[in-house]
Amino acid sequence: MRHARIGLVLVTLAVGLGSCTTGQLNVTPPLTFTPTNAALQMSVGTVNFAGSAAGLNVLETDRSPSGFTAIPVNTVVLTGPSGFSGPAGSADPGSGAAAVPLGSHNDSFPVASFTTNLAAADGFGIGPPGSSSSAVSPFPVQPQFLDAVSGALASFPAQLPIYGGQPAYPPPSGPIGYPEGFYLLALSGPPPTGTYTLTVSYSQNGNSGSQTATATLASNALLPTIAAPSYTSDGKGGGSGSVTIPAGIIETFVQITATNSRGAVVGSATVVLKATGAQAFSIPDSVGLPAGATLIVQAFGFDYDDFGLGPPGNLSQKPALPAQADVSVSTALVTTE
Repeated sequence: MRHARIGLVLVTLAVGLGSCTTGQLNVTPPLTFTPTNAALQMSVGTVNFAGSAAGLNVLETDRSPSGFTAIPVNTVVLTGPSGFSGPAGSADPGSGAAAVPLGSHNDSFPVASFTTNLAAADGFGIGPPGSSSSAVSPFPVQPQFLDAVSGALASFPAQLPIYGGQPAYPPPSGPIGYPEGFYLLALSGPPPTGTYTLTVSYSQNGNSGSQTATATLASNALLPTIAAPSYTSDGKGGGSGSVTIPAGIIETFVQITATNSRGAVVGSATVVLKATGAQAFSIPDSVGLPAGATLIVQAFGFDYDDFGLGPPGNLSQKPALPAQADVSVSTALVTTE
């Protein structure tokens, strides 16, 4: 029955959106898969939401021997040590619960008398389930539980999908961009230390089962706070700006998400920085951020090499994940292209 339901979800979604996505690796997933060859890994870390709130970063890979997403359609549940739960009062799944299905309520798709969550454990990060076309997908939006953690609102003016774009990444084979791996949960306080477990369940092509991975949060100390970047558009699809990176952060993404008047994502750009202190950056005009679009400019600082773990540069089935994957998120600068 679950297999039939997932099929109905994807068929209905294809009608509603025109088609689904190729998954976060921007390749058409295989029509069949061998679950026994899927390698699931996870690391967890803290999140500093602009000095106003704390959270948990879930960094996972679930890849086939080819390095691509192993099981395109699945559901994901996170459990943790004593004291871990989804913040109460959120519309997102897992609110107030110790077992948290990953994905925002914005990622849910109702069919008949039930609602399914269309976030999945992808080849790099929590993302949309794979399909065979390349339409823009609204999944996943981040961070989860934003609506229940007021401090996280200082960092994210809205829940949006986050995809890697040029110039850090090559042009994608489809319009959705590349996965950046991190998946952020806003919590009511610092995440408790201890063991976290990710359970991935699937029913596809006649194969049903589940996978699990565990990771340890050894410390819930937060990375330093990053101030919002500056950015000035040149009105030609690009622009330039600067950001100051504090010590303790070894890699920073400056992420620009372009939205239209309806709030839909219509473009993205990513710059990767590897130094601390004041750093200038630029977006070439060739990136083509749409004229008149609202730009959300934000910095994501890591204490690990996030860029080096993901596609298209890293297609190892089991890339070496960090022992702990901490993230610091700046407040967002909202401007216009």
